[in-house]
Amino acid sequence: MRPSRRARGRGAKAPPSTAVAHPLLKEIALWLAAHRNLVLILLLALSALIRAGYYLEARDGPLLYGHLWSQADMGFFDHWAKVIVHDDPLGRQPLHPFFSWQAAPAEAHFRAHPEQIAQYEAAGVPHGDTDALYRALWDRWTHGKEYYQEPLYVYLIAFTYWLAGPSVGAVFLWQMMLGVATNLLVYLLARRYFGDLAAALSGVLILFYSPLFIYELTLLRTALTAFLAATAVAALEWALSGDSWRRWWITGATIGIAMACQVTFGVFLAGCLGLLWLRFRASPRAVLRPAAAIVCGAALAVSPIVARNLAVGAPPLGWTGAGVWTFVRCNTPSVDPRMGNATPSFPDHVRVLGASDAKAIPALFATLREHTPATLARLLLLKFQGTWNWYEDGDNVNFYFSRFYSSVLRYAPVTNTLISPLLLVGLALSIKQCKRLAPLYLLAANAIFVMLVTFPTDRYRAAYFAVLIPLGAAVVVQALEWISSRQFRKAIVLASTLLVVFLWTSLPLPPSRPLIPRSYYLAPLSYYWMPLHDAAVKKQDWREAARIWEQFLRSEPEDFGPAGDQQLIRTFATSHARLSGELQKAGEPARASLEFARANELAALLKK
Repeated sequence: MRPSRRARGRGAKAPPSTAVAHPLLKEIALWLAAHRNLVLILLLALSALIRAGYYLEARDGPLLYGHLWSQADMGFFDHWAKVIVHDDPLGRQPLHPFFSWQAAPAEAHFRAHPEQIAQYEAAGVPHGDTDALYRALWDRWTHGKEYYQEPLYVYLIAFTYWLAGPSVGAVFLWQMMLGVATNLLVYLLARRYFGDLAAALSGVLILFYSPLFIYELTLLRTALTAFLAATAVAALEWALSGDSWRRWWITGATIGIAMACQVTFGVFLAGCLGLLWLRFRASPRAVLRPAAAIVCGAALAVSPIVARNLAVGAPPLGWTGAGVWTFVRCNTPSVDPRMGNATPSFPDHVRVLGASDAKAIPALFATLREHTPATLARLLLLKFQGTWNWYEDGDNVNFYFSRFYSSVLRYAPVTNTLISPLLLVGLALSIKQCKRLAPLYLLAANAIFVMLVTFPTDRYRAAYFAVLIPLGAAVVVQALEWISSRQFRKAIVLASTLLVVFLWTSLPLPPSRPLIPRSYYLAPLSYYWMPLHDAAVKKQDWREAARIWEQFLRSEPEDFGPAGDQQLIRTFATSHARLSGELQKAGEPARASLEFARANELAALLKK
C-alpha cells in the first residue's frame, strides 16, 4: 500500500506515520511505527483468540445451528449449496425459498386477481393446490431461473461442502479466517490514511467489534462482504497511488468479485469511474485507459455468472432474483423503519408487485407512485436515522439474543452505540481530506445507498461500518492531539459535537418494539432445543432433559412488562413447568419446587 515513485513524484503525500505534534503522542506513534511487526502479530493473535473463545462458547447453544431454521436465509443457503453439490450445479431449475410469510401476500394477490389462477393451472399448477399456486407466483416474482441472491457466497459454501462434507463448521472456519484478514486490512488502511496511532486504535476497535464477528459463525454472507469491502478499498487506494492499467484492471476484478457477492458494490464501481473522471478531467483521453481496465476487470470477474445465465436461459445480467421484491418491501409508504424489516404483506406491497409483475423498472415507478413527496422524504429520513441508530437491527440473527449464550459477545465493548457517532463525526471532520480519503468516502456513500434503498439491518450495516472504523479512530486521535496541545476550544467543540450526535444515534426504540422479537426466542426452541430434549426424554435421561430446558431458560426476559407478549409468557411458563417435572424425575425436588413456583408466577401474568 506504499505509493509508487511516480506517484510521489507527482506530489502524492506519504503516509502520515507520525501525523501528531504533541511530544508524548509523537513518541507513542514513533514507537508504534518502530514495532509495526509486533503490533501486527498481536492483532492477528488476539483476533484469532477472540474468535476461538466465541466458537468454544457458541458450541453449547443454538448460535451455530441457525441453518436448521427452515424459515431463515441460513436454512435456504444450506439447502441451496447442497443442491449445487449433489443435483444441479448450474441451477437449471428455478430454486427459491418459500417461507411461511410468503403465503399471505400470494393469497392477497390472487384474491385481487382471481382470473390469473386459471393461467397458472394451465401452465401446470394442479387445480386447487394453493401451496403450489403460491409457490409458482413467487417463482415468477423472483424471476424463474435467475439466482435468488448473488451466487458467490453460496458457491463458496457448496465448494466447502464438496471438499469437507456438508458441515457448516468448515464454512465457519474460513469465515473466521476472513474476519482475521478483515481486521488486518482495516489496521493497514488506518495506518495508510491516518498514521500508526490511529491504526493501533482502529485495530482495538475492530478487534472487539462484535456486531461483525457474530456473523462469522452464521451461514450469512456478512463476513465475506466485510472482507470484500476492505479489499475493494485497499485495491482502489493501491490503484490511485500508481499509474498502471494493471492496477486498475486488478481493482476492477476485485470489485467485480464483490459484486458477485452483493451487486450493490456496483455503486462503488461507478464511483471509481467518477474518481477517474475527476482525476483526468483536464485530459478526457487519459480517462479511457484506466476506465477500460477497471470495467474489463469487473466484467471478467462476473463473466462466469453471465455465462451460466446464458446457458440456462436466464437474463445475462440477472443474478439477484429477490432484488425487486426486496426493494418493494423496503420502500412503499407502509414501511416504518422504526419497527423493523417488514415482510411484503401490506396492501401496497402486494399492489406494486402485482401491477409490475416484479419487473425492475415498472416496480420502481409503481413504488414511487405510491408515495407523496412528504411520505418519500419521511421514509428516507427514517432510514437515514436507522442507519446510525445504536440498535443492532437483526435480520435472521438477533444480536441481543445471541448475547445470552456468549460472554464474548456480552463483554465485547465495541458496538454501534460507540461506532456510529464516531463515524458520523469522522466523515465530517475529515471532509477536507476527502480527495486523499476517496476510497473510504466512496465506501461510505455505497453503504448509505444500500441502507436507503434496502433497509438498515445490521447484517448489511456491520460489514461497511467495520471497514470505515479508521475514520472514527481519526476522531479520537484528533481529540487527543487537541487536548494534549491545550487547544481546549477545539476539543470542547469536538466533544460537544460528539455528544449531540451520540444523543441522536441513541434515540430509544418505539415503546411497542421489543429489543428481541418473539421469533428469536421461539425459533431456536423448535429447531434446536426441542429435538435435543425429545432425544433425552426418549432415553429417559432426565438430567440431560432438565439441562436442555435450563439452557433455553437462560434467554428468559427479566421483565415481560405490563403488556408482555402473551405467547412468549406462555412459552416460558410451560418451559418452567416442564423443567420442574424433569427435575422431580431426576431426584431434585427442591429445585423442582422453585421451577414450579416460577411457572405459576408467569401463568398469573396470563390472567391479567
